[in-house]
Amino acid sequence: MIHVLTFLESSTIRLVSGKAGRINVGQEVPILGQFTTVVNGRPIQSISYRSSGLIVDIKPQVVSNLVHADIIQQLSSFAVTSTSNIDSPTLLKREISTNLTAPFNEVILIGGHDEQRDTVAAAKLFGFTLGKNDTVTKTSLFLILEFNRR
Repeated sequence: MIHVLTFLESSTIRLVSGKAGRINVGQEVPILGQFTTVVNGRPIQSISYRSSGLIVDIKPQVVSNLVHADIIQQLSSFAVTSTSNIDSPTLLKREISTNLTAPFNEVILIGGHDEQRDTVAAAKLFGFTLGKNDTVTKTSLFLILEFNRR
């Protein structure tokens, strides 16, 4: 057994060598799908759910006292679609794919997901601006892994 530890709400996953696992910290968002027609001619639209938030896929392989791991880290969110008439949210996604080799009990830090959001809000009355609020939020995400033999 391989023990993989990530620090985001202290998520932990245990994997067998050679088998893949996933950590998903986020939410399921409904996405509109295809239209089908029932017997009486009434259209019905399907709905599917997509994961968003932090998604980490990992596939470790133990060789002697080393762990070789394939890692895919995705950070995603949804926004209102403004580029088309489709009534479904737009997926905003950043993804890192890597592989590494590390001895047991070594701490590994993977970074690179930086995000900046600028929000502008204004209060208006009869077309005149009464107040304005500009907010800038910066976020950096790091994945910390440690492989333990159990």
